[in-house]
Amino acid sequence: MSPRLKFFSPLILFLVFFFMFSSSLTQLEVEEGELVTLNIFARDGDNDNLTVAYAAPVNASGQWQTTYDDAGKHTTLVTVSDGTTDTMEEVQITVTNVNRPPVMINNTLVVAENATADLQQVFSDPDQDVLSFSVEDYFDDEGKWPTTYTDAGEYALNVTVSDGMVSVEEELTVVVTDVETAPVFLTTGPFVLQENQLFTQPIVVIDPEGDYVTLSVLASPQ
Repeated sequence: MSPRLKFFSPLILFLVFFFMFSSSLTQLEVEEGELVTLNIFARDGDNDNLTVAYAAPVNASGQWQTTYDDAGKHTTLVTVSDGTTDTMEEVQITVTNVNRPPVMINNTLVVAENATADLQQVFSDPDQDVLSFSVEDYFDDEGKWPTTYTDAGEYALNVTVSDGMVSVEEELTVVVTDVETAPVFLTTGPFVLQENQLFTQPIVVIDPEGDYVTLSVLASPQ
């Protein structure tokens, strides 16, 4: 008599062995992150005591806790023994991929003026999928904002992030910190004068942040 197979749930596989050789392949399908449990019921015509052994990835108790990195086909070998004769059954476990949505790892992004704010710093994808972003202002589709010296302040933004399959919307606070910059001289020397000639060259200085600039002479030629 050949082995008989019976499935009671997607996660629990019951194999009934009548202690004879079998080459059939039992198939089971689960999703990533689910627990696989193989419960074996075997009967021996001589009423001998039977032992059951499992091959990886199933542990000695007949269980396998799948992870989100286990998508694909896996085969384990179940061996039932009466101490003299072994009966083996292959079980093929197909683990289907489960897409996990992007997650926000920080609800505040801090960046200095004139640096690039990057949404990749505050969003992550558990499956390492490439993320795209949609923001009402400032940021591009790659989630980048090249700030300037005039952008200091705090911004409350709604951000939609997608991994290509699932989109999530989050509220994000972007803080652009002020960076003090030195004035820039647009007028530079050297200047050539004749003796006894009055120096009247206008000196043009600007501040990158638009601040008011005052000039003073620290030392004059002798």
